[in-house]
Amino acid sequence: MRLKTYTAASMPEAMKMVRIQMGEDAVIMATKHDKKQNLFIVTAGIDDEAFATPKPATTAATSLAAPPVSTSTQPIEDHTIDAIAEALDRHGSPRRLTHHLLRNIEDSGNDPVTAMACGLQSLFSFGSLLGIEQRKPLLLIGTPGAGKTLTIAKLATKAVMQRRKVSVITCDTLKAGGVEQLSTLTRILNVPLHTVEDADGLRIAIDQAPDDALLLIDSPGINPFNMQDIDWLYHLTQAELMDTVMVQPSGIDALEAAEITAALAQKFRPQYLLITKLDMARRLGSMLASAYESRLKIVHAGMSSNVVDGLVDITPMLLARLLLHDVQQPKINLFVKESIT
Repeated sequence: MRLKTYTAASMPEAMKMVRIQMGEDAVIMATKHDKKQNLFIVTAGIDDEAFATPKPATTAATSLAAPPVSTSTQPIEDHTIDAIAEALDRHGSPRRLTHHLLRNIEDSGNDPVTAMACGLQSLFSFGSLLGIEQRKPLLLIGTPGAGKTLTIAKLATKAVMQRRKVSVITCDTLKAGGVEQLSTLTRILNVPLHTVEDADGLRIAIDQAPDDALLLIDSPGINPFNMQDIDWLYHLTQAELMDTVMVQPSGIDALEAAEITAALAQKFRPQYLLITKLDMARRLGSMLASAYESRLKIVHAGMSSNVVDGLVDITPMLLARLLLHDVQQPKINLFVKESIT
């Protein structure tokens, strides 16, 4: 790979230089703001083969620094790109993801949150596990302590409040207090709970659940790098018959999170990413890395231990606010109800 560093008076100008000289295949490796000299430094890399036959550079009208201007928006300003790049770096976003997102932000004038939300919407898919179209059982998987059992309780509570039928199955018979915790919560909700210990028991419990019920399955936490653990859980759950939800605590190292998700994805092929313990984390790079590398749909986030309202839907705008929280501190109070609805 060939590396080159560009220095300019603004971040958009430095990005433009990269695109003109290295072409569309260039990957942003690092960005830096030299505050003493008020200069912006971008290090970009490109494969030698791609550099030997560069693609024609885009014009200013289609470059990252100056995207097309619609009749309803204003050109994106320097400090907006700077704020987004700084926030992504602070959260530990992988460089390839940062580069991809910066290339996809749309015109938004001087509003970093709106620009970030546009970039996130273009890069990720968002949704809910409580859509009425849901028919397959939902299997929640993850490492020990990720918060699967509490998340099951939160999902069941939200579904009951929507007047939906719910049925809960737990395969997690080894964790101390796990079955008792679910039993107490499901009894309060008047939701049936089935405890199973093998594949045959799970199959019977699934067959007995009402066809129109939201079926939630709790699984034991496993070591994602131990194939015996993975094979055991896969055999137990018959995961190919289910939609799999990756449950992951926030605040862990981004690369580690991506590797954990990728390891489990080889066998379980999860479709969804649900983040827990968001109220106890200030770095969200793990969420971005896992969703980006394994192409998962971001659904919900646990923001407190409260079973009734401790689970929120993640939208591009909410995620943008979370990522830019430090930049927009005077304007945003993320943990009040009206700011996340």
